Amino acid sequence: MLAPMRIREPRAALAVGLALAHAIVLLLETAFAAEAPDPLAKGLCDAIHGLPARRKSECCSNPAAPSHLAELCTRELAAALRRGGVTIDASGLERCTKEAAEGLAGCGWVAPLPPKPPASRASLIVGKITSGASCRSSLECGDGLHCRGASTDRAGVCAPPSPPGGRCAAPVDNLAAFTGLQGDERHRECEGLCLKGQCLSRVAKGAPCPSSALCAPGLHCSAGHCAEPKKLAVGATCERHGDCAEGAYCAAGTCATTKRTGEPCSAPAECGGFACERPQGAKTGKCADPCSPGGRLGAATEPATTQAKRQRPASGIPGAGRRTPPSP
Repeated sequence: MLAPMRIREPRAALAVGLALAHAIVLLLETAFAAEAPDPLAKGLCDAIHGLPARRKSECCSNPAAPSHLAELCTRELAAALRRGGVTIDASGLERCTKEAAEGLAGCGWVAPLPPKPPASRASLIVGKITSGASCRSSLECGDGLHCRGASTDRAGVCAPPSPPGGRCAAPVDNLAAFTGLQGDERHRECEGLCLKGQCLSRVAKGAPCPSSALCAPGLHCSAGHCAEPKKLAVGATCERHGDCAEGAYCAAGTCATTKRTGEPCSAPAECGGFACERPQGAKTGKCADPCSPGGRLGAATEPATTQAKRQRPASGIPGAGRRTPPSP
């Protein structure tokens, strides 16, 4: 029998604790690696992350590298399947993959940030946990419920959204993050929206607003009122970049065609690849190649169009790039 180990120095205790934590992570990773990835989880995460990564490599003439986001997504989704928290609609997976491939046709979508994932992915993940039961992700809860109180080391409880005036907090939900379903309307934390720790009512179309953040989904605050995006053509009068259709931006009150690589710019929205490189302290710069760093969009490909108005789910994903064990 081993004698108990005494640790008098706080630093030594911390070092031992970190070593033990690292050993646990390695054991979990080894156990996960020994299992064959769930084919449904792998297929869906490939449509969300893997296929866009491979297509961008082709467009930019870069060597294809494994998608770490696809791997992390697969791990989280497979863990939820093993727990019985979710099911995946196998019949819709082929449709989702086809939608992803169609959205990645050509190379006009290439930008520094990832493209918008296929919309049909949301309906494929079905939560199975009922109100009051333990959960690790809001996607595990049935429609109309969210996982209240969950964190990286603590399970939550499926619960209905809180009314205006209730308390709320930014959720820690890796499964929703890696599948690009943060803020899924089926699993709202508030009946309205969560802002600075409090549930607020959403502002309806035509009602006064101080900010687009308060407008109902699909609306933005224009001229002090919540309104639908205008999506105006080149040459039309505009107030903001979001007023113009895809491939255009608002330049001094008029929608103009987005610029190509090397043209002068002062903001990313002006560039087709949504990348404006400016020297430190400079007010203007040049539109950068959307493949940079390490690649160049080939001359034979179509010019890149703006993705400024697309959702960027991969931005700020918790755990992205780190080999963390899936939620237990």
